[in-house]
Amino acid sequence: MGNICLHPPEDENELKQKEIAKKIDQDLIAYSKEFKKEHKLLLLGPGESGKSTLVKQLRYIYANCYQTDQERIAFVPIIALNAISSMHILLNSLPKSIVDNFNDKEMDSYTLLTEDSEFLRPNIKLTKEISEAIKIMWQNDLVKQQFERRHEVSIGVEAIQIADSAKHFFTHVDRIANDNYVPTIEDLLYSRLKTTGVSQVSLSMGGYPLLFVDVGGQRSERRKWVNLFEEVNAIFFVVALSEFDQKLREDPHTNRMTEAIDVFAEICHISEFKNKDIILFLNKSDLFEEKIQNGIDPRKYFPDYSGKGIKEGEEYFKRRFQAVSRNKDKLHVHITTATNTGNIRMIFEDFETIFLKKMFADAFPCNI
Repeated sequence: MGNICLHPPEDENELKQKEIAKKIDQDLIAYSKEFKKEHKLLLLGPGESGKSTLVKQLRYIYANCYQTDQERIAFVPIIALNAISSMHILLNSLPKSIVDNFNDKEMDSYTLLTEDSEFLRPNIKLTKEISEAIKIMWQNDLVKQQFERRHEVSIGVEAIQIADSAKHFFTHVDRIANDNYVPTIEDLLYSRLKTTGVSQVSLSMGGYPLLFVDVGGQRSERRKWVNLFEEVNAIFFVVALSEFDQKLREDPHTNRMTEAIDVFAEICHISEFKNKDIILFLNKSDLFEEKIQNGIDPRKYFPDYSGKGIKEGEEYFKRRFQAVSRNKDKLHVHITTATNTGNIRMIFEDFETIFLKKMFADAFPCNI
């Protein structure tokens, strides 16, 4: 009979160590699958709040987009339309008393830019003649004053709607009209095209694969939001801090900031988002600062406001949003300028350090 090797029975400690090792192996496999899976982040907020600019920043910073001339040149028709259509709307809003005092050169430019409805069509070219007319009009102080008070100006019963970024294109119209023009990153960020439907951006942040889902913010687009609420890991809600004195494009009787607070309150109380982190961007802080410095008082639109400076204004609106939040521990507020790459980069570096690690830690709590 051959020798029989008898192994001593495993003691309790050794069995426990094997169980722990097995559990670690299982967790590592699960973690690997979770790590490779895209995590869904919703970008919500009213129209013209700066969500699309934020998406362009994310593409530029994290997805290496807009690095070539070819990519940037694709924005030329959008930038041309932004410049021409904005001046067209601005000039059409001028009172007769201003127009009657134009000199001959200004009147020729005014006529060119207001009488041709073709200026509102896509793919229009910014010719030398048109750019010169815009330049002449923008040199007129009364035209500039009309732009600065554009949110108070109406054509008929509707307030005129001119993008804040128009000023950038009016100022740089000579450069933009150059035959060899290649948009800068700043030009791209200031360009605006209304977001309709749903757009998605996949990118890697800190090694984590993320899917940012951006949907139009106008009232007509919001009904699409509900279809996106499943399996969301976090919500970014973007509000234009500077729009406290403006009316909705869709409804000339409703204040944009009031509407933003109401929509935010609805989002916070959706059952699917009960335990989700919400990152609130109070955006366009540069324009907010400009308005406060120019003497536009939030008290006219929000009677309970008692502040006097920029910081007090920011804190007031921050509190208004915090007051309607369902879970204040899950709400994270940032004052932002989406066109400022350094500002957005710094905020997302914090997001990468804090929230992404927390997101994965929550998915795999330590049970050992």
